[in-house]
Formats: sequence, structure tokens, C-alpha cells
Amino acid sequence: MFTHIFGPEWPDARMRVLRNRVVEEWRGRDDRTPPQPDPSQHIGTTLLGGVAYPMPKFSCMLPTPDTSGDFEEMCLAAGESVALTRAVTPAADVVSALVADAESLLRERSPSRI
Repeated sequence: MFTHIFGPEWPDARMRVLRNRVVEEWRGRDDRTPPQPDPSQHIGTTLLGGVAYPMPKFSCMLPTPDTSGDFEEMCLAAGESVALTRAVTPAADVVSALVADAESLLRERSPSRI
């Protein structure tokens, strides 16, 4: 989904994002970055250049492993491949399928080693 709601660091920039609570809440009103609430609200904290950065509401800063806060309020950028997603599968099932495929390929190529 494309939206313009994330700023103020990069106001009115069109971004492709995953749907979360804030995106759904602003759907249909997402042609511009909304003004900052008064008093200001922070949705989380991340590190920016090694310094704690309090993320304002509608922040376009992408979450990293150093980010904490309300991820349902954060900008979750989506790449072009997001359109190729066909299912949401539990991680354990994905790992099991990968292991099974790897074992099968190894058996085909080196039957004496497995």
C-alpha cells in the first residue's frame, strides 16, 4: 500500500508500507503527512548515529533491532516483493520446509554422504 502519512522527517513523501494500525486508521486521509499532535507524542525510540532518537508520531524512521515502542504506529516499509506474498506462514513451518528441501537436494547430489 502507498501512503504519504509518514514524516515529519520527510514530509509528504510517498512510501510503500505494510498495513498496520496507523495506516488503517489514516486510510483515505493519507495524501499528506498529518500535523504533529500538540503536545507532541512519541511512538518509540531508536538509535540514530548512536544517539537515542525519540520517534515522533508519524515518524518515517524505519524500525531497527535498536528500536522500541509501538510498532503498530511505525512506518513499516515494504519493498517491491511484498506483492509476491501469497501466504503468512509460521516460521517453524518455513524452516522445516527449507530443511526438507536441503536434505532432498543433498541426497540427490551426494547419496553416499547422507
